[in-house]
Amino acid sequence: MRSLDYHTRTHGLVQLSGVFGTFYWKTFFKLSTAHLSKTGEAFDKVAQRHINQFIALNTALDNVCQAFQIDSEAIRKFAECSGINPDFKGVPDEEFLEQYTKLFTMAVKV
Repeated sequence: MRSLDYHTRTHGLVQLSGVFGTFYWKTFFKLSTAHLSKTGEAFDKVAQRHINQFIALNTALDNVCQAFQIDSEAIRKFAECSGINPDFKGVPDEEFLEQYTKLFTMAVKV
């Protein structure tokens, strides 16, 4: 029975790191390409929206990891997203925070 628990937990951690990594790089890409079609205030607005989504993504991971007693830095390392910690200013996008929290919770429970 313990091996089943270990397998289930390991599978959930791999799922979580994969889901987090995918959305991490997707959001980073959207932020890095925000300037392609926008300038001035329009750029600032688009960039800030992506920054707030990025903050929501990381906040959701931290919250879910805390709830399930998981080392969030280990998840970031496994997802190859560690060591890249931009100091963005903003607030988590509430809609994305809720969405990512649900998604990460489901991934852990798989």
